Amino acid sequence: MVVFALLLSFAEATTRHQSASTQPIAIVGGTLIDVSNSGHSAHDIPNAVVVIRAGKIEASGPAALVKIPKDAKVVNYKGAFILPGLIDGFTGVNSQAQANAWLYMGVTTIVGMQDPRRGFLKRDAHPSPHIYPLDVVGSMDAYSFLMSIPRWRSKLENPDDFDESVELESPRTPS
Repeated sequence: MVVFALLLSFAEATTRHQSASTQPIAIVGGTLIDVSNSGHSAHDIPNAVVVIRAGKIEASGPAALVKIPKDAKVVNYKGAFILPGLIDGFTGVNSQAQANAWLYMGVTTIVGMQDPRRGFLKRDAHPSPHIYPLDVVGSMDAYSFLMSIPRWRSKLENPDDFDESVELESPRTPS
């Protein structure tokens, strides 16, 4: 039996390419993994249906209880597992290839830092996990995410003390 892991990133990547279409997607037949109770739940749902519309989960549950919209694109996941996107709480995305790798491995959200050692966050990668930049509390340098936000930079006593040769990225706006 071939086992696949379906990730919420599938919904996001698919809906991005539908060019503003709101056609729903119905993922049918797979086992929906229940990650409640810190992953100790024993309530996985075999023969599940997950309905996704405009990149958001609209409905999920047993096939007998979830109505599939008539205009839905049906994706058969019989024999596969459906699980929520994973979060990596301390990592980075430095290239499109790395963003693709995270999505392939099921990571749909990251919390990342950027500096010369770790590299810089590639916030314009597409498709990409959701990126939440992280800064060190109590300190700020030219690599700080806060330096790219004018209202924070203006609060510094000596903003010119930072190395201006560092090209600062603008914050990624949510889509």
